[in-house]
Amino acid sequence: MTEGKKLGEGFVLAKMEVQRTVYPTDATGKKLPGAKGERELVGVLNVPVPTLKAFGIEGGAYAVDEANAAITDDYGMSVYASEAMQHIQACLRADIFVQHKNRLVPETIDLQDGKEFSSTIEEYLAGLPRDGSHLVNLSEAAKAFEAMIRGTGKSETISAQWKLYFRTPKAMEAQSANMKRKGQEYLASFAASLTPELLSKYQAAIVNCQTACAAETLSEDAY
Repeated sequence: MTEGKKLGEGFVLAKMEVQRTVYPTDATGKKLPGAKGERELVGVLNVPVPTLKAFGIEGGAYAVDEANAAITDDYGMSVYASEAMQHIQACLRADIFVQHKNRLVPETIDLQDGKEFSSTIEEYLAGLPRDGSHLVNLSEAAKAFEAMIRGTGKSETISAQWKLYFRTPKAMEAQSANMKRKGQEYLASFAASLTPELLSKYQAAIVNCQTACAAETLSEDAY
């Protein structure tokens, strides 16, 4: 990360690999026609990544092994015991990795002049797209989320209802604790079904709905 810069609340350091594609060349250094490239490791950086705590979400306990030692993932981050929470964390990590890599000099581990890694929630959010693409992503994500729920055997009406909750976090926030728990289960399944590219693309929408599911419920009902 940027030297001397402190991590914001809820941020931790994670290992981010930087790779490049190398193509076979001829004696003159020109790329061989039709040759397939291979990925090559350029280096590994320790970069800031927001945890759920950075968004005010209590992710619950972290997973431990039989010796009661904390379990970490391939990036050196602690793993949440809750599968739903861990999938949301994966969304956050994948998204900020894209943001970080866009600030590097191509095919190097060096930051571009005047650039630095986001290490606070304010800096991270400021780096998100402001061209309206997030609205397109939300629409696509909501349709995919609805299709997934339909695939579980739910009716068209129920699936459309969940699509509304996904698109409108305030509506999800007003639901019962039982509904919110079900929402977390659906979100975990949805995140697990996505490719890394789509997971990063839909990350903001998933996190917003997850935040609504994690919000305090004033009364319990038996929906």
